Amino acid sequence: MKKLFFFVLIAILLLCVGCGTHTATLHCDGENCQNVVEVTVDEEITLDENWVVFCQDCADNILKD
Repeated sequence: MKKLFFFVLIAILLLCVGCGTHTATLHCDGENCQNVVEVTVDEEITLDENWVVFCQDCADNILKD
């Protein structure tokens, strides 16, 4: 009985970890920037290249102005 409970608990934990978030790799939209940005979001949001994202260097330059 303990083994069955253990396997059920592991299955539930794996489902919780795997279903919560996902990571997308997008390109920075900064001028002449070739950096890649890793974005982690909830599963409900679909990320693609239509989103505007900036790497940390470009974001710092934009906010500095």
